[in-house]
Amino acid sequence: MQQLEDFMQSQGVDCRPGEVASLKGDEARATFINCFRELQRIRTQLDQYTDLDPELRETIDKLLPEDDLRAFKGVYLDVAQDLKARQEKTPDPNDPIQQLDFEFVLFDSALIDYDYIMKLIARFTGQPPRKQKISREQLIGLLAGNA
Repeated sequence: MQQLEDFMQSQGVDCRPGEVASLKGDEARATFINCFRELQRIRTQLDQYTDLDPELRETIDKLLPEDDLRAFKGVYLDVAQDLKARQEKTPDPNDPIQQLDFEFVLFDSALIDYDYIMKLIARFTGQPPRKQKISREQLIGLLAGNA
């Protein structure tokens, strides 16, 4: 969070989601993408720990409140989609947009549904996705047997 705050201040704007639109130039937007992607990666890792004591959880939430995190996520996705579209149009390898490696982090990893999982499995096995009736126990057995 400190890196994101330092970057935003170096650009002359406050570290608030609404100020990202005030960033000037593609290089500044690309740096924002990289900073927030790293912040989101660390936050996702921290959210996976269930044994954090309440004081530590409160400290994490004070550094980046949930409302601010959601707002930054929305801005991140908007800026990233815009830059990705422009990246495909601009063939100049020296352009800062071309240097970006877009990684759309699973923001709500707990909300993955059956269709999404089946599409991923189909994509990696090379078969087109299709509907199939299977019980919950059969699916659990299939996934447990093929870890």
